[in-house]
Amino acid sequence: SKAGALKAYDTNWNGNQSMPLEAKLYTVDGEVRLATYPVEELKMLRSEEPIYEGSNITVAPGDENILKDVNGYLYDIEAEFTLNGATEFVFNLRTSGDEKTVVKYNVADQKLIVDKSASGVLSTGVKSATLTPIDGNKIKLRILVDTSVIDAFGNDGLASVNTFYYPGQENSGMEFYTVGGNVTVDSMKIYEMA
Repeated sequence: SKAGALKAYDTNWNGNQSMPLEAKLYTVDGEVRLATYPVEELKMLRSEEPIYEGSNITVAPGDENILKDVNGYLYDIEAEFTLNGATEFVFNLRTSGDEKTVVKYNVADQKLIVDKSASGVLSTGVKSATLTPIDGNKIKLRILVDTSVIDAFGNDGLASVNTFYYPGQENSGMEFYTVGGNVTVDSMKIYEMA
């Protein structure tokens, strides 16, 4: 039962060790900014070949889900986008039925957002970080999806959102769509993770 699951999460385990991150200083618009990003060695945990690879794909509102045939439980998304009129672009991750974990970029607010309000057990909370587009109206994302932690990094770690979440064990679907206009997927690779 959901009540039993809540009790188990609350009493048996409540803590986590983060993945190793590297800290770097960047100068952005004349200001020094601290960025944190997964260490390069984490790529050693990736599958040899991506489970999805696409490039130069224009996605418009109402288009078919480009990730409709992709499923996964533990994975690493690395992608770059060009904003072409969309007000948002959205990943729904670890989906099944009505459950999903949302990672999206809101153009007007310049926010990278992780919304776990429909993720599953203990589904509460929306976290965000400011993420300003870089050269040529571009956004770079790296999203690491683990069993109970999801980490989203924007523009090589200049923005990051890291949070616990508890999707159902059967939740493995993925969706990508846009709102209000187009986005060009310059490149996207999704790797399974060991």
